[in-house]
Amino acid sequence: IANGKVGIGTTAPTQKLEVLGTTNLFGNGAASVQWGDTNYIGHLSYASDGAIVRAANGKALIFQTNHTNERLRIDSSGRVLIGTTTEGYSGGDDLTISTSGDTGMTIRSGTSSQGTIAFSDATSGADEYRGYIQYLHNGDALLFGTASSERFRIKSDGNFAIGNTHGAKKIHIST
Repeated sequence: IANGKVGIGTTAPTQKLEVLGTTNLFGNGAASVQWGDTNYIGHLSYASDGAIVRAANGKALIFQTNHTNERLRIDSSGRVLIGTTTEGYSGGDDLTISTSGDTGMTIRSGTSSQGTIAFSDATSGADEYRGYIQYLHNGDALLFGTASSERFRIKSDGNFAIGNTHGAKKIHIST
């Protein structure tokens, strides 16, 4: 402790809490924060419950569970990788989710609310949702929008509404 700053692996911390290390877990210069309980022979188990590791070689922040199972990685480019250490297609690699079986993502919102995936090219107004896919729980309808406007809707009965919101027929187009 120096000037109210705590250093682990350093005698001259520059932050309130600074952890430095040279473990061999991910290469020289890696630092980690680990937690665990005791194993069956009474010794502290090595990250048996989890760890947060900053790997020196790849400059990544890695979250682990169950001893050393990597679950999430934020790489040096800021990409988030879940279940993998390899980013996806370059046009959509900011978030990559990978498993060896069926894979998906859930957006959960209230029963009278909506879930939205929005495509934005600005930080205010309608440009924050230039394109979107939206599910309305109150009415069970799936909407698709471009240029900040709804373009078509699939209603709970399976009817398509294009240019209207009521979709009175299987495919209902209004001009």
